[in-house]
Amino acid sequence: MATFEVQIEGLTSLDITSTSQPTQDEITQFLKDGIIDVQNRHLSVKSSDVYLFSKESPEAAVNGLNVSGSKIISVVREAGTDEDWRACRFISPSMQSRVIDSSSFNYASKYNPAYTILGDNNISVFPAPGATTDAYKVYHVNDDPVIVDYNSSTIGSFPANKVYLVVIYAGIQALSHKMTALSADLPVKSTSSTGQSGSSGWLHVEYLIKSAEDIELASAVQAALGAEIQQYIAEYQWYGERMKSLKLQYDEAFQLDMPKPAPQPQQQGRGR
Repeated sequence: MATFEVQIEGLTSLDITSTSQPTQDEITQFLKDGIIDVQNRHLSVKSSDVYLFSKESPEAAVNGLNVSGSKIISVVREAGTDEDWRACRFISPSMQSRVIDSSSFNYASKYNPAYTILGDNNISVFPAPGATTDAYKVYHVNDDPVIVDYNSSTIGSFPANKVYLVVIYAGIQALSHKMTALSADLPVKSTSSTGQSGSSGWLHVEYLIKSAEDIELASAVQAALGAEIQQYIAEYQWYGERMKSLKLQYDEAFQLDMPKPAPQPQQQGRGR
């Protein structure tokens, strides 16, 4: 399968390198941002699909596991037997003392464990975890795609049929970056040599007219600059139209996920 860099180049006609605009490192960041955006937009209309974006934490033997505030799908704890996982029910922090009191109706045994989230998003399970057969782990939405870069071709903890949307998102951002770079470069872009005053571009034309008084050369440089500007404008417009097309494709994909409205019952006409 083609790398994300190659796919984005195919969408945008950009030549992406370590020093291009945007760079390969910036493409990597666009891809990571795209993963989060696709997840959030899809789950905002189909929250039941949260398991499609799940990531499993390592097993932990002490309380305090932290998943950086990402959405928790479920917490499970071993019941004294290796791999015998039991779902933990969520409790508020105010119930901490109740779930460890064996005389309380809320008591949490290893067969009916509980969990809560304390300060700094640290997770605690009850009964307290231990090594080997009393560990716990957390399933949560993957919001830290650290292994994805421009040279990747797959995304872990992510549905395969949504990967193309991440590529489109990165392509949109790449085009926006390129257009910004073109705009910044345009006023001083020139094929002419630098004037004695140290000017370039249109300032060089001004120098040739006012200081060097070389109208003929000024006219030639002006014509070259005009042609170059037209080329820049054409390139800028092409990128803009391509970005607009990709945005439309991206937005329409999420509209397809939205639930269809229930059909309205037809009113029957009155009999005569």
